[in-house]
Amino acid sequence: MNNIITVLIVDDHKIIRDGIKSLLEDVPNIKIIGEASNGVEAIEFFKNQFAEVVIMDIRMPEMSGIETTKYLTENYPNVKILALTMHDEEAFISKMLQAGASGYLLKNVGKEEFVTAIQKIFKGENYFSLEVATKMMTKFMPNKNNDDIDINKDNDNSQLTKREIEVIKLIAEGLTSQDIADKLFISPRTVDTHRRNLLQKLNVKNTAELIKYAIKHNIV
Repeated sequence: MNNIITVLIVDDHKIIRDGIKSLLEDVPNIKIIGEASNGVEAIEFFKNQFAEVVIMDIRMPEMSGIETTKYLTENYPNVKILALTMHDEEAFISKMLQAGASGYLLKNVGKEEFVTAIQKIFKGENYFSLEVATKMMTKFMPNKNNDDIDINKDNDNSQLTKREIEVIKLIAEGLTSQDIADKLFISPRTVDTHRRNLLQKLNVKNTAELIKYAIKHNIV
């Protein structure tokens, strides 16, 4: 509960970086320990220090946020990446998820939601703003009817129990462990157990990859 979340801000506009620092300066468990104006600078930062959460812009000179996210998540598996961008196009969302981002926010986000997103991805959950979550669902799943899905058509899917299918669907909707527990009338600890089992069964590293799997295999 008293853990201080160390944060690196990566954005090519100083006014944005200054705005984020100002926004977060009075949040007691969040500490900005660095800033970078592009991906190259972000990687240089990590050679000397480690930030637990990186707030990542996407369109930047020299090295994009997508390339930087991929590099950081591959070389520093414990880092959590939160995309903060003005781009809500599904191509950017999809590429950031594939690169390993745990969350995706638009720059019109309010302070409360911004802080919530940082805290949730730090704890290993995923967070997407409502506009982003809606776009993901409508873009990746057009004309899909979940009632018609044959779970057994995929060997990996056939390993999943009915409860695990329910949990993975709710995770893909962006619900927290507590939200899922309330909806399914089970304990948050049981939800966390299901999360761990799903990661192990499906051989994925994090929640973002779990969501990608669910979309790819028509679970959601």
